[in-house]
Amino acid sequence: MRVGWREGKRLLGRVGESVVKAGGPRKNSAKDGRRMADRPLMVNLFRSWGLPEPAFEVRFDRERRWRLDVVFDCVAWKVGLEIEGLQGRHQTVAGFLADMEKYNRAVLAGYRLIRTTWRDIESGAIAVVLLEACGLAVAAAREEADKAEAEDKAEDNETWPEACKRIEAEAEADAEREEALFEKARRREVIEAEAERLQQERVESLF
Repeated sequence: MRVGWREGKRLLGRVGESVVKAGGPRKNSAKDGRRMADRPLMVNLFRSWGLPEPAFEVRFDRERRWRLDVVFDCVAWKVGLEIEGLQGRHQTVAGFLADMEKYNRAVLAGYRLIRTTWRDIESGAIAVVLLEACGLAVAAAREEADKAEAEDKAEDNETWPEACKRIEAEAEADAEREEALFEKARRREVIEAEAERLQQERVESLF
């Protein structure tokens, strides 16, 4: 099940905030080098996205020394994240073939394998894919739908006095929000008027 366009846009909105809190994309992220020393940055980002606690450099094959850069232990399966570089051995023919063998073995070992770059991690572009791979985005959407359905059933089963009380409470909440917005607009008008007066006095003092 794929994440819808609107759900993806909402998740990316949260991701943008988390990238800023984590320190923002690095200026040299375009190089997309393999900088596993940036683990604190990745941990902060993954946590803010709502992903499970990550494990790094996880060995998944007994005979070979293959390791996955990051592994998330999700509810039903494990998700492996490989951070690809745009330079070095991985871009040679031998490196490409070796990586392909490693990735195939990881899939056969039961991992959901996601390949990305440092640029997509630091910008947050990979967040929705990882959430979907872990089943968390689907679970969140299902939970929201179940909540809405439960609210609809509760409204269907409420008595007339209960419905009147609920509608009255909703009307009061709407009135409070409108009053708060009106007060905010009034304060802004006062501030703008005062700023205009000060500007006018400053202009007049020049003559």
